[in-house]
Amino acid sequence: MTTELRNTPQQHRSQVTLAALTDAARVAADTFGYDYFTTADVASIAGRSIGTVYRYFPDRVALLDAIDSGRRVAADVRAERAQQDAKWGEQNHPDGTGPLTAPLLDMLLHLDQPRHEDYCTTAHALADAATRSTDDAAATGNVTWLDITLEEFAEAVAESDPAKLRTELIQLAAVAQQWAEAIDRRAAR
Repeated sequence: MTTELRNTPQQHRSQVTLAALTDAARVAADTFGYDYFTTADVASIAGRSIGTVYRYFPDRVALLDAIDSGRRVAADVRAERAQQDAKWGEQNHPDGTGPLTAPLLDMLLHLDQPRHEDYCTTAHALADAATRSTDDAAATGNVTWLDITLEEFAEAVAESDPAKLRTELIQLAAVAQQWAEAIDRRAAR
């Protein structure tokens, strides 16, 4: 989840202050490490008071989010993974890839190009079909990583709202991470 600024600067002076704080946070992270720098370090490096730091950022996590959006996305993927693990436990599905997937992939990759006005209907139909297919496979104990990944991908493709699309992409990333970990577990046996 993205941490918001406490105050969005409107005046040039405030924009300069915010830039100084984010620059100082980068220096502090490089100097002390992401896990060890403090808001006091940022204030000192920026030459501002600690109160000024808190005027814009509620905590050091917000500072981390401001200087490294990739960290924020990774944290969101970890949170989604925790939710998936809580719901399903450790997952060790077959991959579902290889030569036998050719008809499915051929169908997905060679769909007739929908007209723009039909895209939304087509994308939602694909998402619904992928969800039904995954649910059916899960009900019979035959779900694969490919099934789950295609479902998450199709749900993302069908989403036009940016916030909901981001959520779907985080879910897709979490599934991809779990799949890679399942491969690692198999290799370790």
